[in-house]
Amino acid sequence: MDAFRVSRNIFLVLLLFLPALVFGITVPCQSTVSEDKFASKKIFSARDENFTVFAPSQEIADEVLKKANEFRVEVALKWLGKKLDNGEGQTIIQVKLSNSNIGNTWIKNPPRNKHVVEILATRERLNAILAHEIAHTIFLTKFELKLPAWTDEGIACLQEDEESFRTRCRIAKNSVQMINRSRIENLFNAGDVPGEIQGNDSIAMSLVQFFLTLGGEKNLIKFSLDGKKDGWDKALSDHYKIRNIDELQHQWQNWVIKK
Repeated sequence: MDAFRVSRNIFLVLLLFLPALVFGITVPCQSTVSEDKFASKKIFSARDENFTVFAPSQEIADEVLKKANEFRVEVALKWLGKKLDNGEGQTIIQVKLSNSNIGNTWIKNPPRNKHVVEILATRERLNAILAHEIAHTIFLTKFELKLPAWTDEGIACLQEDEESFRTRCRIAKNSVQMINRSRIENLFNAGDVPGEIQGNDSIAMSLVQFFLTLGGEKNLIKFSLDGKKDGWDKALSDHYKIRNIDELQHQWQNWVIKK
């Protein structure tokens, strides 16, 4: 994960980022509609103190604003134990309808005072991808870039819908026996976890699930922060009584196969 890139598909920024910058400065607090000079289509917007949403219809803009605030509360309570303050981690959300079903989250003004989320999705998958990206913004807001990418991505994947969950579980189970210590260690230390590369997002999600069977959400966050700072073998021993990554590999593989 580099200093400005958090999720996947970097080309989305070139496609979607400019309209958000153009309209995000002037949009009033109430719902509005503006003319998109780049696509000759109207862009509708909705805004509150946490989010500014741009979408192809007012209905979608209002729905995304509502769901984004709901996800913001749900994910923060589950993983941080408390809600974010109003206005903390303000986010611009740019939505375009597409069959691509992908999302991207960026830090607009480092270190953490503004985020940008871009989503290309069908109406059916929009909420699932929105929940995924909102999770990224929460962890960026609270931890900046200190949380390891695999933890961030694994938790974000768990926020999606049942279809995505089953698909990632299947990918993890099909590949688990080919995952060795080196692969796990590389994933733990990776700066980014693009899902299109060898199903890394599925492996990250599966590892997050496994750790949750051994302890709660707060322990996983603490383990991840300590592992990145002090080394993974020490963090595994301190938080889960697992001696090292080799032992983790065997325990996790057995869990996935039995599951």
